[in-house]
Amino acid sequence: MGGTSTSVNGAAASALPPFRIDYAISPQDLKDIAELFLEYTNGLGIDLAYQSFEQELAGLPGKYASPHGVLLIARGISGSSKPIGCVALRPLPLPELAPASTPAASKRSKRSELKRLYVRSDARGTGLGEALARRALDEAVALGYNEVVMDTLESMMPARKLYTKLGFSETTAYYETPIAETVFYRRTFYDKSPFPAM
Repeated sequence: MGGTSTSVNGAAASALPPFRIDYAISPQDLKDIAELFLEYTNGLGIDLAYQSFEQELAGLPGKYASPHGVLLIARGISGSSKPIGCVALRPLPLPELAPASTPAASKRSKRSELKRLYVRSDARGTGLGEALARRALDEAVALGYNEVVMDTLESMMPARKLYTKLGFSETTAYYETPIAETVFYRRTFYDKSPFPAM
């Protein structure tokens, strides 16, 4: 990894966006990420204790750390560099279903999980949510993942439409959750097909 490109999978842009997307690396970045994560969960109105959320906050970057994960933070570029959004990617190994010596094991998917996609209310409508999601998928491909999974809530229709636009399909649960309205999504890169344009 390196640099701070705001790539959106080759999609053309008629004007520069009112934000920039960078790797969250510095202590200030991680402090801002923690604040965004808290806002994100408060907005959900769901206790994420079953996801060990407090430990995740205390241990940032944790499983999102390089070289296998990514933490991205978005900041405004007009008059202020305040944080306005974030997204994260972490490795999510598949269960071992075959002995390591078998052909089936050698072809097993390298899977990651998209997490904590969040845009502050004053930055919504700018295309930031889609730009963050696309950048995270760019990072997944660059890191060698050929599968990305994620979850969301049934009621979050704008987010679900975005995931469908980006090539995700609903899939079976990949972990146990006490939240009945959880919906699971999966996107693969085996065919190396391009992402849909913005």
